[in-house]
Amino acid sequence: MPHKSWAYSGYSFVSQFLLGMFPDLINLDRFNVRRRELVGVIETIRRDLRDQKIDSENPVRLVDSAPITLITFAFAERQTP
Repeated sequence: MPHKSWAYSGYSFVSQFLLGMFPDLINLDRFNVRRRELVGVIETIRRDLRDQKIDSENPVRLVDSAPITLITFAFAERQTP
């Protein structure tokens, strides 16, 4: 499961910079409940992708499902006109 600070920073970014795209954004508590409820679904999807994309004859398995930061708040603020 992603680290709590990652989940909050993603939520915080959307609430600060993308609220116009998500006018009915749920509160952080409900977001966290839904995120926890979806852990099993996300794991199932990850395993399905793994099974489809990994060569079954190769014994080496390395799957990194850690979130990767694509943009930081400081960078986003500099890009605002």
